[in-house]
Amino acid sequence: MSNNVDEVIDELSKIEMAATSILCESEKEKEEYEKLTCRKIKEFDERVNKETEESLANLKLKLEEEKRQEMSKMRSDILAQTDKMEQLYEENYLRWVDEIVGDIIKE
Repeated sequence: MSNNVDEVIDELSKIEMAATSILCESEKEKEEYEKLTCRKIKEFDERVNKETEESLANLKLKLEEEKRQEMSKMRSDILAQTDKMEQLYEENYLRWVDEIVGDIIKE
């Protein structure tokens, strides 16, 4: 009977060692999985940041080009209005002077 008890104890000891080994291996796998997850999260964050920076840079360039075009159009419009006013002045300034002088003399 003593022999059977020893055999049972030996078997239980083997089972306990196997269970301990499985738990240790499981912990190692868990740590490796956590490292992998952290690395993937870091890579994802870096990729998203890079893409965001590129998108912002492209948007900034686009907005600067739009601003440059808008200012160029405004300059053209102002020059056209100035030319029109100068033409009106050249065509009408003598008549306006006569009208102003006429109004002054009437009073």
